[in-house]
Amino acid sequence: MRTPGVRLVPAPPLEPPFDDQLPPGSFPLPPDAGAQLTLQWRNPQPERATAPRAEPPPGGTARATAGASPAAWHATLRFLDRCQEILNGYRPASHVRPLSVPEEAQTIMEHVAAVARRTTRAPRVPQPGAPPGRRPSAVARRRVYVCEPRPGAAEATAVLSQAGRSWAVAFRLERRRDAWLCTAFTDVTRRA
Repeated sequence: MRTPGVRLVPAPPLEPPFDDQLPPGSFPLPPDAGAQLTLQWRNPQPERATAPRAEPPPGGTARATAGASPAAWHATLRFLDRCQEILNGYRPASHVRPLSVPEEAQTIMEHVAAVARRTTRAPRVPQPGAPPGRRPSAVARRRVYVCEPRPGAAEATAVLSQAGRSWAVAFRLERRRDAWLCTAFTDVTRRA
């Protein structure tokens, strides 16, 4: 009698896709929120299954969105690029003011400046071939997560690192008069 061989298969990913990696509208509202789920009995494309879609409740257009629109992603990356240039010492902290709402511009600028002061004091990592002590290592962007809880409002979190140390910043952007402006900014740093 022959024993069956052992077949190895690759391990599945441990994390499900994040909400910002899904197309907008992927998650319907639950039925108790007033939306009625519709079932699609015949799939027009048999090779790809689609998620059931929620119909908006009568008298309203409430719809939960997963992910973020391309405009929200573009605005997030633009704001994050500007912050990264400030943290790396290429721009002054005041350059974040035009990308912020006037009411919160001073507070946002102070938060970004505080992070910039901390990153410029970071220990210097010698680069091969570079003279020692010239410039601290650059702040690098590791991951960016963006969600759009409602159209015209994007909430983002970015994981940054410098010299082997990582931290995160979180900010909210809102679309006002054809421009995406920052309304809140905070850094998430582990305090020892």
